[in-house]
Amino acid sequence: MNKKIMLVFLIVGLILTICGSYKASAATNEEDYMRTGRNYMAHEEFEKAIKEFKEATNINPKSEDAFYCLGSAYFELAYKEADFSGRAGDYFKYSIDCFKKAVDLNPRYAEAYNYLGRAYGGLGKFDEALPCFEKALKIDPEFVVACNNIGWAYNGLHQPEKAIPYLEKVLQMEPDSYRSYFNLGKTYYFKGDTQKAKEYLMKAKELMGDEGNDWERKELEQYIKKMH
Repeated sequence: MNKKIMLVFLIVGLILTICGSYKASAATNEEDYMRTGRNYMAHEEFEKAIKEFKEATNINPKSEDAFYCLGSAYFELAYKEADFSGRAGDYFKYSIDCFKKAVDLNPRYAEAYNYLGRAYGGLGKFDEALPCFEKALKIDPEFVVACNNIGWAYNGLHQPEKAIPYLEKVLQMEPDSYRSYFNLGKTYYFKGDTQKAKEYLMKAKELMGDEGNDWERKELEQYIKKMH
């Protein structure tokens, strides 16, 4: 009798050990896929990153971070391919699905709401983007990027007067950022206030120095020329 009891305990112990090893192995694999995916993201190899993050979501379908990273990879691929493959719209839609899954799993995931809004904006759906940015800012009132993106969405909806208070708040939070002045300058231009637009755009040029990239410099100069 004692031998039978001992045998049962040994079998149960073996099963628990195997299950524990499987779970540990699965967790390790998920972490490995996430780590590899992030490495591909850092090198802008977005298609390879997508494969890794997909594996992570397959292993753990309740990981909001895995879905967030997968959505981010699709989002970045959309911008990268915008002028080449013509598939940008599809990638934005895939990213939206992923970000929606992330916020379903974690309703307080401010970064995922922000990216969800950017993806809608990439499709020109600023009316759907705006509530996402507002949700992100409600979760994190100090989320500068979300505050800036609310201004971006209002500009996309041709309502610059509503964008200005948010962009002014961004300027208060980041007073030394040339982008804060640049975005406000563009918004005042959209509003038809060329005097204020020029003031902010010239300040953006002063602060930009060697920071800005070629695309930003070109865009800034184009707006400044419009002031003359």
